[in-house]
Amino acid sequence: LMQYFFTKAAETDPEVEEADYRYPGPKPQTKETAIVMLGDAAEATVRSLDEQTPMKIRAVLSKIFDLRIQDGQLDECGLTISDLTKVREAFTHVLTGVFHGRVKYQWQKDGGEDKLGGAGQSGERVIHPELETGLGTADIPKAYDSSSSQTD
Repeated sequence: LMQYFFTKAAETDPEVEEADYRYPGPKPQTKETAIVMLGDAAEATVRSLDEQTPMKIRAVLSKIFDLRIQDGQLDECGLTISDLTKVREAFTHVLTGVFHGRVKYQWQKDGGEDKLGGAGQSGERVIHPELETGLGTADIPKAYDSSSSQTD
């Protein structure tokens, strides 16, 4: 069931047909297809969250898994409750890592990314001082030039 779209449609039309919001075809028949289905729903839902904190990610994944179980979507795939717990924990770990918050750099706090490099008004390259590497141009390797190579 495409839950989000079904719920939105049901708000305006209480007699909406659930079948109109289901994918055609069989339920997942293998563990792998069930995991892909769960992963697709998990990633899309976590991406839509306003805040992707570990607690919210864990809660939304539990809800996704519970809804799929209650809806009978996992009845034919062979996944056990133990398997589902391991998959949910793995998804939680991965999605928490992917969507973890970062501390803003000072230049982001001071006015945004528009201050990060780019061409200046006169066309010169402007580098924000906090991003300087300390490398001189002599420290940067030159591109390979086949015309100047010597063969023995």
